[in-house]
Amino acid sequence: MRRKWLIVDGIDGAGKSSFCRALVEHCRQAGYPAILLSEPNSSTLAPLLAQAPEDLPASSWALLFSAARAQLWQAQIRPALAAGLVVISDRGWPSTLAYQGAGDGLTMTHLLLLQELATEAQWLEAMVIVLDLPVEIASQRLAERGDPPSHWEMRDQAFQKRVRREFQRIAARYGYCLDARKPTEELVEIAWKLWTKKD
Repeated sequence: MRRKWLIVDGIDGAGKSSFCRALVEHCRQAGYPAILLSEPNSSTLAPLLAQAPEDLPASSWALLFSAARAQLWQAQIRPALAAGLVVISDRGWPSTLAYQGAGDGLTMTHLLLLQELATEAQWLEAMVIVLDLPVEIASQRLAERGDPPSHWEMRDQAFQKRVRREFQRIAARYGYCLDARKPTEELVEIAWKLWTKKD
């Protein structure tokens, strides 16, 4: 088994949450105890982000998300890994690089240093899976859900395309990129084969 920490990321509408739930169940059925965490919702700092004004500068968002990530790492991810559990994270450090970096133009070097701090330099220990989807299809999926759009979902197409390109770049350098147009069950099988293959 390669790594016990998996980060699933990608643009809004790519199907991350459904995929993560299915992957956790697959792990458990295969005999691997697994937990599912969501960034930033699983952090005790999530209410702080929910109450933050939407017009905060990108640097403030980067700090807030990284603070939530640090709390989640200390309180849940690190102890779970130490206990031998598989940790599947619905979003993680790639989102900060994609949204605040590529999307809003913050310096990547500074954002990477934040991830070092937030995870005690363990951010590269995670296997990264990016669910990739054309922005137009993702927008259509979000519209079909009928939920009120989030601050990030309301950003324009140019922003979303920059974010998508950064996720693709991250996947090419740090992990794997899966075509999110495929059925969830097929994506889980692909991810499972990638995760269980030998180095």
